[in-house]
Amino acid sequence: MEPSDRERFRAGLESELARLLTEHGLPGGPDRATSRNDHEAPRQVVPIDLRGGSVVDGAARVAQRVYESIHRAVRS
Repeated sequence: MEPSDRERFRAGLESELARLLTEHGLPGGPDRATSRNDHEAPRQVVPIDLRGGSVVDGAARVAQRVYESIHRAVRS
Protein backbone atom coordinates (compact mmCIF):
# COMPACT_ATOMS: atom_id res chain seq x y z
CA MET A 1 0.00 0.00 0.00
CA GLU A 2 1.29 3.40 -0.90
CA PRO A 3 1.73 5.94 1.92
CA SER A 4 -0.78 8.19 0.16
CA ASP A 5 -3.43 5.47 0.50
CA ARG A 6 -3.23 5.18 4.29
CA GLU A 7 -5.82 7.86 5.04
CA ARG A 8 -8.30 6.41 2.55
CA PHE A 9 -7.74 2.94 4.02
CA ARG A 10 -8.29 4.22 7.57
CA ALA A 11 -11.44 6.07 6.55
CA GLY A 12 -12.77 3.05 4.66
CA LEU A 13 -12.06 0.76 7.61
CA GLU A 14 -13.81 3.08 10.07
CA SER A 15 -16.77 3.56 7.75
CA GLU A 16 -17.32 -0.15 7.09
CA LEU A 17 -16.90 -1.15 10.73
CA ALA A 18 -19.34 1.58 11.77
CA ARG A 19 -21.81 0.31 9.14
CA LEU A 20 -21.53 -3.28 10.37
CA LEU A 21 -21.99 -2.26 14.00
CA THR A 22 -24.94 0.00 13.12
CA GLU A 23 -26.69 -2.63 11.01
CA HIS A 24 -25.95 -5.67 13.17
CA GLY A 25 -25.04 -4.24 16.58
CA LEU A 26 -22.69 -5.78 19.06
CA PRO A 27 -22.78 -9.55 19.30
CA GLY A 28 -25.26 -10.62 21.95
CA GLY A 29 -26.68 -7.12 22.31
CA PRO A 30 -25.77 -4.40 24.78
CA ASP A 31 -26.49 -6.57 27.82
CA ARG A 32 -23.60 -8.86 26.83
CA ALA A 33 -21.13 -6.02 26.27
CA THR A 34 -18.30 -6.23 28.74
CA SER A 35 -14.85 -4.83 29.08
CA ARG A 36 -12.21 -7.43 28.34
CA ASN A 37 -8.64 -6.76 29.26
CA ASP A 38 -7.20 -10.23 29.57
CA HIS A 39 -4.35 -9.62 27.12
CA GLU A 40 -5.16 -12.92 25.48
CA ALA A 41 -3.13 -13.71 22.39
CA PRO A 42 -5.14 -13.97 19.17
CA ARG A 43 -6.34 -17.51 18.64
CA GLN A 44 -5.82 -17.46 14.92
CA VAL A 45 -4.20 -14.98 12.60
CA VAL A 46 -5.66 -15.16 9.12
CA PRO A 47 -3.92 -13.17 6.42
CA ILE A 48 -6.07 -10.85 4.37
CA ASP A 49 -5.10 -10.37 0.75
CA LEU A 50 -5.28 -6.66 0.02
CA ARG A 51 -4.24 -7.05 -3.61
CA GLY A 52 -6.85 -6.33 -6.22
CA GLY A 53 -9.71 -3.95 -5.85
CA SER A 54 -9.52 -0.48 -4.44
CA VAL A 55 -8.02 0.65 -1.16
CA VAL A 56 -11.55 1.04 0.19
CA ASP A 57 -12.39 -2.55 -0.87
CA GLY A 58 -9.37 -3.78 1.09
CA ALA A 59 -10.40 -1.74 4.10
CA ALA A 60 -13.89 -3.25 3.92
CA ARG A 61 -12.39 -6.77 3.93
CA VAL A 62 -10.33 -5.93 7.02
CA ALA A 63 -13.38 -4.40 8.76
CA GLN A 64 -15.39 -7.55 8.05
CA ARG A 65 -12.66 -9.69 9.64
CA VAL A 66 -12.49 -7.41 12.68
CA TYR A 67 -16.26 -7.64 13.08
CA GLU A 68 -16.14 -11.43 12.74
CA SER A 69 -13.39 -11.63 15.37
CA ILE A 70 -15.55 -9.61 17.77
CA HIS A 71 -18.30 -12.19 17.32
CA ARG A 72 -15.89 -15.08 17.95
CA ALA A 73 -14.52 -13.40 21.08
CA VAL A 74 -17.99 -12.85 22.54
CA ARG A 75 -19.10 -16.41 21.82
CA SER A 76 -16.06 -17.90 23.57
